[in-house]
Amino acid sequence: MPAPQACTGVEILLRWNNPRQGWITPEVFIPLAEEHNQIVPLTRYVIAETVRQIGYFPSSAGFHIGINVAASHFRHAVLIQDLNRLWFSASPRQQLVIELTERDALLDADYRIVRELHRKGVKLAIDDFGTGTAPSPGSKSCTRTC
Repeated sequence: MPAPQACTGVEILLRWNNPRQGWITPEVFIPLAEEHNQIVPLTRYVIAETVRQIGYFPSSAGFHIGINVAASHFRHAVLIQDLNRLWFSASPRQQLVIELTERDALLDADYRIVRELHRKGVKLAIDDFGTGTAPSPGSKSCTRTC
């Protein structure tokens, strides 16, 4: 059991500090990145940086590292390779948590990938559950199948 007020995990988040406009929130720049087909490169960058810096995080049992991934990303083979590389660099591996964003509904092919990651020991969570735009049936079936 962690000590009172101990840090038990981190969530890897991307922030944008624009030199002219200052801090731009993810609610603004993520839709822009999606619109301009830059979300996959951004997600790959976040995963690569996490792999590069994972040694700086505590490796104690119970400490977790969360990364947000949209369901639509599972349709990009290169991202699955990146997630596998991240999983192999995590120590202990149980500390990795993939947080699925609710923006997109999971398709049948996505469920296969989610189940494969789960079988490898990757923990899965639904990021900000109940606040996204994914239809409830997709969310319910994820909890049932994952």
